[in-house]
Amino acid sequence: VKHWLSLGAPANKLVVGIPTYGRSWTLSTLAMTGVGSPASSAGIPGPYTGAGGFLGYNEICLNVKNNGWTVVQDSMNYMGPYAVNGYQWVGYDDPAMAGVKAEYIVNNELGGAMFWDLSTDDFDNLCGDGKYPIINAVNRVLDDSSCTGI
Repeated sequence: VKHWLSLGAPANKLVVGIPTYGRSWTLSTLAMTGVGSPASSAGIPGPYTGAGGFLGYNEICLNVKNNGWTVVQDSMNYMGPYAVNGYQWVGYDDPAMAGVKAEYIVNNELGGAMFWDLSTDDFDNLCGDGKYPIINAVNRVLDDSSCTGI
């Protein structure tokens, strides 16, 4: 966004994409599990998405809730969390990070938000944070603002 603004793009024409999925990897070693760790291949496919290297938020939150995945948050809120279990690693946006991005949209008077994709948010409240927790986190911030670009 900063790059486009620096090139003269009108703020109200910029729309921030917010994912309801994560990108996953199979790590090369258990000794390195942070951001930028070496990986040997895409992550194992999830039960809903069925695609290697891609997990829906609904799959990620269930892995955290039921399968022992460890979540690591960025204390500075510069990026969303990542979660690790053994050799499996996934980086993603959670509802809290989606809210941070929505606040950025409002504070910078941007054109709005878009999601990719609706079907990978937790639409059945499988994880206990309500239906569509990522989308609703953005909606709450935008509803509480005077933002009219959405």
